[in-house]
Amino acid sequence: MTGDGGLVGFIYHHKRGMIVGCGQKAVIAADDKKTVESLGDPAELIKKNYKKEEWNTYRIVCRGPEISLYINGVLMSQVTDNHATEAASKGIIALQMHPGSPMKVQFKDIRLKKLD
Repeated sequence: MTGDGGLVGFIYHHKRGMIVGCGQKAVIAADDKKTVESLGDPAELIKKNYKKEEWNTYRIVCRGPEISLYINGVLMSQVTDNHATEAASKGIIALQMHPGSPMKVQFKDIRLKKLD
């Protein structure tokens, strides 16, 4: 996310690109066909729920092929990824930043919970 709220609430994959945007709920079929529904207006979701230049709580819930992303308790995006070869059922957890202009990256209070 960016400090100004410009890049907030979406699910992105470094090889596949944008998986689902802020304010969207998508299902990706095994053949990579994507159907998308609206969860709300992205600008309004960000304006009402993202705290500019403050700490924000990101909650990411992964259950099987479904990933849900919440910011400060509000669902911002969701995807059910059933792609035959690209959907990952296991892997690493990483905290990412991209190189570029001077920036400040901070994380705090990271908690992991295994879901049954």
